Amino acid sequence: MLHLFSSEVAALASMVLCGLVYGAFYFLNITWARNPNVADVLVFICSCIFACRTAAKGKVCQWPSGVDYTGRVALVVGATSGVGYSTAMQLAEHGWTVVLAARNTDRLLFSKKTIERHLQKCNAKGSVKVLGTVDLRSDASIRAYVKELAAMKAHLPVGLLIMAAGALHRHLHFVGEVEELKTGSASVAASSRAWRSMECMIAANAVGPYLFTQLMLPLLDETAEKTSVTSRIVNVASSCHTFLGPGRQARYNPLEMIRGLDERAAEVLPGGGCGEAKEGKAARGPYYIRDYSWANFVGYYGLSKLCVMWNTRLLARQVATMRFIPKTAAKTPALRKPAAKCTTADSTQSVTATPETDRQDQLKIFVACTHPGIITTYLYRDIFAPWVLDYFFYYPSLVFGKTWIESAQSTLKAAVEDTGMVQGGYYLCSGEYGPESGVNCVSAHAQRPKNIEEYQRWMMARVTPALKAENEMTAKKQDEAAPQ
Repeated sequence: MLHLFSSEVAALASMVLCGLVYGAFYFLNITWARNPNVADVLVFICSCIFACRTAAKGKVCQWPSGVDYTGRVALVVGATSGVGYSTAMQLAEHGWTVVLAARNTDRLLFSKKTIERHLQKCNAKGSVKVLGTVDLRSDASIRAYVKELAAMKAHLPVGLLIMAAGALHRHLHFVGEVEELKTGSASVAASSRAWRSMECMIAANAVGPYLFTQLMLPLLDETAEKTSVTSRIVNVASSCHTFLGPGRQARYNPLEMIRGLDERAAEVLPGGGCGEAKEGKAARGPYYIRDYSWANFVGYYGLSKLCVMWNTRLLARQVATMRFIPKTAAKTPALRKPAAKCTTADSTQSVTATPETDRQDQLKIFVACTHPGIITTYLYRDIFAPWVLDYFFYYPSLVFGKTWIESAQSTLKAAVEDTGMVQGGYYLCSGEYGPESGVNCVSAHAQRPKNIEEYQRWMMARVTPALKAENEMTAKKQDEAAPQ
């Protein structure tokens, strides 16, 4: 799951280098290496930690000089902890108006107060706002939130969308089984059967964000048209997309894993799910699963992040036709031309979302995904209590991992930097490492066109009912507003 050019690998290399240095001193009969006292041991340990910590930080985002972000609006989904929280804070520091979105009201308001307190200390020009909550596991909640945001587009013209929300569950749950969705304001009763049968991690990490982004596209396009500045969508993915389970990755078929979840849903949910049935019983394929084990639940989390990678590539292809008029003096990121040769294992099958070179400076919407690095956040609260994460995992993880602020640098890079950007690219804090780069860190599953097309069909079966309902509602309002 570790990328070769990631900061965590650099930290591991630093630790190995420290060990080699100690071994060299030992064989050279250096006194402190042969017969170390307590002080020598402490100095060596501190030196190793310092070297690893320095490497683990990675590179920081290079904010464009001379750019005034005052008045620009960013929407950060998943802004209560981790990457989303730190990204929102740093955007506000540089003058952005940041709209915070998450599903928990208390944590959302606490994050808002904390960021506002930080902005007052550093005298920043930016601000943070909260419109309400959104639960990405519910299409009804997503539609309601985007509708509320659209009603305020005159005051909050969103030009940057950060999809940083995520979920990691220890046990297998489907959307139709979640009681808080059944009894809350966003009821799953209004959802389609296809949506109710989704596994919660897939819904929260992939399908919900995809629907949210689809509904946000008209608003982002309108903002780009009015401001002549390219709008951006940044999906927070993970290097876990390369890991689908223990053992050899080649054994795992991601589309079959998704179908296996559908088969399980057809068995446990009232009225059945979307799995294929034979004689009234769900067909059990090779990836049929009753519950997650300690060996495979991380693999299914990796599957949800693989879906995020697919979402990014699908969106990049979709917005490729959304362009500024050539005469418009649009401020767009200087997109990097794809390399002449791809380093992927099957370069002929890679999906290149980079637009034509003669139209690169006319892009209306830029899409990218990022890997934030190793970071301890409340994403793991379904496995460990928050106080355990705070006191027993966070600080030890900093030896090879990142702080919340450091983990946001790759996301900020894709959000604000304007040179060498690749449409549909995959960003680490040190740069872009997608199929079009010299070093490809994207898994083969994420690049294979057949997988992408099959996933698109599966995805559209889930989001089409919600998109259709939203389009019908919009058309009805337009008819009512039209003069008689």
